[in-house]
Amino acid sequence: MWGWLRYVGAAGALLGSLPALGQQDLNVIRQARDAFGERIGDESIGLYSESQVRGFDMGNTGAYRIDGAYFTREFPMPDLVLNSVSVNVGINAARMHYPSPSGVVDYRLRKPAPGENTLTVFTGIRDFTMPFLQVWRAYAPKDRGAGIGIGLELTPREKTGYGRTGRTGSFAAIPVWRNEKLRMHGLVNFEITQFNGSTNVTSTDTVLPPKPPAGFNYGVPWGDARRHSANAGMLLDADIGEKWALNAAAFVTDYERDVLDSTVLTYRPGAIVNGTFVRTNFLRGRSLLAEAMLSRRFDGTKAVHTVTAGARARNSRAVTKTATPINFTFTQPGYVFPADPGELPTTNRVASTVHQLIGSVEYAGNYYDKVELRGGTHFVQYEKIASLGLGSVASRTERTLAYNASVVVKFSPRLNVFANTVKGIEESGIAPISAVNRNEILPPVSATEYETGLYFRIRPGLNISGALFQVTKLTNALRPDGIFGLVGQVRHRGGELSFTGQLGERTSVVIGGVLMAPRLSGELVDRGLVAARPVGVSRASAVFSFDHRLAFIRGLSVDGRLTLQSARPENSANSLFDKGMASLALGLRYATTWREYPFTFRVLASNIGTARPWVSGLSGILTPQAPTSLRATVRATF
Repeated sequence: MWGWLRYVGAAGALLGSLPALGQQDLNVIRQARDAFGERIGDESIGLYSESQVRGFDMGNTGAYRIDGAYFTREFPMPDLVLNSVSVNVGINAARMHYPSPSGVVDYRLRKPAPGENTLTVFTGIRDFTMPFLQVWRAYAPKDRGAGIGIGLELTPREKTGYGRTGRTGSFAAIPVWRNEKLRMHGLVNFEITQFNGSTNVTSTDTVLPPKPPAGFNYGVPWGDARRHSANAGMLLDADIGEKWALNAAAFVTDYERDVLDSTVLTYRPGAIVNGTFVRTNFLRGRSLLAEAMLSRRFDGTKAVHTVTAGARARNSRAVTKTATPINFTFTQPGYVFPADPGELPTTNRVASTVHQLIGSVEYAGNYYDKVELRGGTHFVQYEKIASLGLGSVASRTERTLAYNASVVVKFSPRLNVFANTVKGIEESGIAPISAVNRNEILPPVSATEYETGLYFRIRPGLNISGALFQVTKLTNALRPDGIFGLVGQVRHRGGELSFTGQLGERTSVVIGGVLMAPRLSGELVDRGLVAARPVGVSRASAVFSFDHRLAFIRGLSVDGRLTLQSARPENSANSLFDKGMASLALGLRYATTWREYPFTFRVLASNIGTARPWVSGLSGILTPQAPTSLRATVRATF
């Protein structure tokens, strides 16, 4: 800890005092373009998140981008490097290169703006009394040349609502360079985290586990976990002549845990709890990614056409080494854990390598400034080689022709109507720690999406948008035999609506809702082994949020957010449902200046009045909703 503080002190002395040029607007309600998902810093709003979109696990699908460039993350990107995160569905996804059937999550990097010369300090107490300090220095010339954003963030005492504690340190640098024809920016970040192990709770009864005490850690008291993650890359945009453009990007992303203690608790009838302790001695994921796109524009008298040829490549490697699990049982009340077993030898090794090549030809046309047509054909070669550590090696090679097509019709300057379809290959991730076949690498699946909707600008700064959608693909779930594997074909069919913008000069809103009919079909459903309702998917969700600037105190605003989700099945038999979720947050934000330097003070209370119900995840793991918490932060730019 003291070593980290020495680095921060040295950085502060080096950065010095600088003239103020403004600061990033962290008000996510005022910045959100729709209600489908937006995050700025540690505050987010919307129906979906970077982890779950339309009932699908985005971590498994791998549909991520960095500033629009092809990317596969090994672990969530640290807030330190991000300007914002957007969930792209509907008309926004239809306009992207190589879209994904489940939607796309786009990370936008914290690039220094032209002419920026600032030092930003962000500190305070986050939820559950977590102190943190973030220092960010940004410089870029006004016209052409090189600049850089560089920063540190420390969280010396990290806590979650369900009792996990630890500490985290991050370093990041984002260099930029540009002239009249060429724009380049890069990414380098490292993050180190230590915490007291992970916990997974499931239930086989028709009653949810007892409500957890606030801050109670269900994991073994001697659990430990250490994580190292890193990302590096470079993005390039070049204008070649008047009508040619080149876009290229390359990334390396690496994630390692040199120990991970996990506790799995399964609640059974009669207040009996079956526990499993799993020690992962080593876990590593690494990906190398590259993308290049060459575009040519053709200008006509009544239309503009753009043809793009692109290539994408990925090489991913994952290795997991685990020890023999330790099983234990106890009867409630109380929690009885086994003694610390000390070091455990590795008894199982799972490894996989993925080679993926994608060749694309895409077209975009704008006719009379009234009709936009887009389409793409993508040849995908996917090869996965998996080793189970017992001398058995399995390989799978798939060659698929994927596609996307969309049309946007501008009926008026205020009304756009669109339709699109996408077919592609998506990842399935690995079996969760709660499964008998934990850490098994799962095969990819083919997915197809159909969608139609509209975007209507009520007035400048206020809009409404919505869509009807259907996404179909093979899916995995925790089966009654405890194996996490293929259970059939899932179809998520539904409608979503977004109402966002400024109601008046002082008031902004983000309001949205989704109604969905998730359905599972296949042999296991026909035989009655699993139910027709997918695990962990709500049929209805809604978000209501507002931000209002008060007239009687300049710079002071009040905001609130109410998130609702309907009940979800906890297991594949649909014998147990959670109670849904309701989350209320209220906050104050005060923006002012001191000696021409901008300051923003923020107070936010989350999960107000929550009963801390259990919430079911897509893999059947139950998570207690966090108790009421309070954060208080200050952000200053010099």
